[in-house]
Amino acid sequence: MVGSGGFGITYEAEDINLGTMVAIKEYYPFDFGDRDATMSVRARSPTRHEQTVRLGPLNFLQEARTLARFEHPSIVRVTRVFEANSTAYMVMRFEQGQSFEAWLEISARSAHSRGARCDHRAPARRAADDARARTSCIATSRLTTSSFAPTARLSLLDFGAARRRCRRDEPLA
Repeated sequence: MVGSGGFGITYEAEDINLGTMVAIKEYYPFDFGDRDATMSVRARSPTRHEQTVRLGPLNFLQEARTLARFEHPSIVRVTRVFEANSTAYMVMRFEQGQSFEAWLEISARSAHSRGARCDHRAPARRAADDARARTSCIATSRLTTSSFAPTARLSLLDFGAARRRCRRDEPLA
């Protein structure tokens, strides 16, 4: 596991057919779901969380399909989606790097000590703006769900569409 958030877990894996490293993101609503004995994701409370656990994978897959249509240096490329264990997964190009939060903390200390300011988020913001302009399912981007590669290139990893829609209990159009 390389990361997790309120609605997902990201794993580093090897595509054995291509011999490349990939990231596999799993829709897993920590606050609403649990795994059963077969490792399937189930609603923690069938009366309160069933809709979130049922609609979440659909929204997650729609977001993955939307992301797969973009070829932008600041948006991580989605290469495949699949369903298993009563949830959904997206396979993405693996981006080695540190979280945006970690980079921001280090960068802020470094810039402060040098008296400099530099906004490395601008390319990612432009990518998010481009994505919003071309699709209706991405309302906002979360630059905090991003990664800085060792080359200091910020990559968006998640637009949070599944999370937003699940909280409003409506599927993506």
